[in-house]
Amino acid sequence: MKIALPFFCFYILASSHVYGDVPEIIVTKASEEVLPPGPFTKADCSLGVEKDGSTCEAYIRVYKWSDAEKKCVKAIYGGCNPTKNNFRTKEDCVKTATPVCTD
Repeated sequence: MKIALPFFCFYILASSHVYGDVPEIIVTKASEEVLPPGPFTKADCSLGVEKDGSTCEAYIRVYKWSDAEKKCVKAIYGGCNPTKNNFRTKEDCVKTATPVCTD
């Protein structure tokens, strides 16, 4: 195993000289999904992180308000059709959802 990694690196470098340059990998920020307009409301507290019927297959860790647990919890977001109950950080979830959902 220790020999395999250096050999693989050498192979990549050597093949770039034989077959041309190794292609440059460009990383760009993913496009932001547009959330429904308006403020976070009591009706949003019971929503999942994406609209029903979404078929996106990303695996993005987010936070959402859980009506059952009465707190912000971790969730998995598929990458499209977000609801307002979809927060990138726990702090954003707590700040936005807790005052609305605990009334």
